[in-house]
Amino acid sequence: MRTFFALTTVVAFAAQVQVGAAEECVTSQKKYDYIVVGSGAGGCGFIHEMIKNNQIQENGSILLLEAGDNELSVLGGQSREYGWDNAGISRWEIPGEYGAIPWSANSTEYSHWGDTFGWLPKVIGGATSMNGALSMVPPQSDFETWPSPWTWDGMKDIYHDLYADLTITDKPSKDGKHYSKLNKFMFDVFENAGFTKESFTKASAVGVNTYGRPAVQAKDGRRQSVCTLLADVIKQNTTVHTLVKHKVSSVILSDSGDLNLRGDNLVTALGVTVQGSDGKSTHKCLNPNGKVILAAGALNTPKILHQSGIGKDMRVNNTQVGAKLTDHTMLRLLFHKANQKTWSPEMAISAGKDLENPDLREYLTNQTGFYSQYGPTGVAYLKIGNAPSNDPNIEVFWLNGGEGGPETFAVYVQLLKPKSKSAVDINGKYPVSFNDLYYGKDDSEDVVALKSAAEHVIKAVVTNTGTQGQATLIEPRTSPEADDFSTKLSDFVLNGGPSKTRMIANHFASTCPLGTCVDAKDASVRGTQNLHIADMSLVPEQVACHPVMTAYAVGVKVAKLIG
Repeated sequence: MRTFFALTTVVAFAAQVQVGAAEECVTSQKKYDYIVVGSGAGGCGFIHEMIKNNQIQENGSILLLEAGDNELSVLGGQSREYGWDNAGISRWEIPGEYGAIPWSANSTEYSHWGDTFGWLPKVIGGATSMNGALSMVPPQSDFETWPSPWTWDGMKDIYHDLYADLTITDKPSKDGKHYSKLNKFMFDVFENAGFTKESFTKASAVGVNTYGRPAVQAKDGRRQSVCTLLADVIKQNTTVHTLVKHKVSSVILSDSGDLNLRGDNLVTALGVTVQGSDGKSTHKCLNPNGKVILAAGALNTPKILHQSGIGKDMRVNNTQVGAKLTDHTMLRLLFHKANQKTWSPEMAISAGKDLENPDLREYLTNQTGFYSQYGPTGVAYLKIGNAPSNDPNIEVFWLNGGEGGPETFAVYVQLLKPKSKSAVDINGKYPVSFNDLYYGKDDSEDVVALKSAAEHVIKAVVTNTGTQGQATLIEPRTSPEADDFSTKLSDFVLNGGPSKTRMIANHFASTCPLGTCVDAKDASVRGTQNLHIADMSLVPEQVACHPVMTAYAVGVKVAKLIG
């Protein structure tokens, strides 16, 4: 009874706040045509398309709200935590630093839970500003679950256009070279296993039993993204007005709704409630016929919807808000190889602040060398089990080594089409239930697939006798010849071993999917008429690849539908 009373009190208070905010938006003199919440891949993709195709009417305006700060030098910002203003490059923009940033950050850019961590980067550009950002197109089979007009035929041209707009390369260093301590050995492993070397820089899905260098977004040795393409627009602050350190808490809804042709009662978004850096709340309001675009990410978007009174048994009864959550998951296998020279930004993090570090100095001076290299330096794709299509369901990738100390290297095995799903714990301390989402049962399809893939990779690596020498397995602590190899590998898959190597990919999606939570025709949230989602929340199922290009494509698609 006490819990129910507390809940109804909160809801009643929120309703009173909504009424006051709605009245303020009716009389407000400063209004916008579009309010975009979140400057990550989806938000930037949306704005990029609107501007590219002149979809903003004369004297129109977009308000871009970002909970984090502007820490990209290309947008006129700087990395405040580290203060690296060298060569016009902030630390967030150094590709080789992306793996070290989460462990060293001490602010609200990240949310940690359980025995692992989650990336929730609050900064202009979002996760595309700091992660591996592998450029990949999903297989056509992924879109079989997407409703019209989001089918493959409705999306393929968007991917091709994005590849044309961006500089997609597998040699991001300014000198056109690829820097890797490990690729020769790992390429040898997969060539001997019968795989085919491919270039992954084209706007097409990867094939089974292929390997090569991953494609990323880079130009002249610098990170690139759809967000950096908007640099001039954002800095000019005219058509697009950008406010950083402004966190949206809720969407302001009309007191009553309008009936559509089906007889549904649809509420109208009037604006948003924002908490500024000073801790004070203000309201940002829409022009008549304006639209709110939620692009806050698959964990934050459903939270904003709930705080707005949209969800199961709430004012706008949308039962699918936060009801499903998907992610990729992976294992880290650790190997030792004698005389293997390693380089890792995690190892160099303390030296990274010392500008006399030769690798860092090379990058800051020339935008070349190991710091120009994004996270995965090599990738391979395979199919395990009875996956329903002929597309890969496993990705194998590796970095430049050194994660377990000198002469060590890690190989990651990532499940691209997981069956495990969970829900967002919107009101809990942590939004993700680790065991529910990441194959918590020892007989699940995900566990079987990951174990089989790990076994394949381990045997391929330790039995490789090519010109690059041999490697031995460190984690899991067993060997393919051991009698208990299968048992220990199963335990490793389930429990992560001593190094907690069961990992999340932070590719969160599907928390307000198309067709159930969101109307596919215009990406509007069910129960509303001008509140739209433009992030990975609306993806019906997890895509079988790294998601950044799809996140861009979602933003572009929404702009095409409603612009």
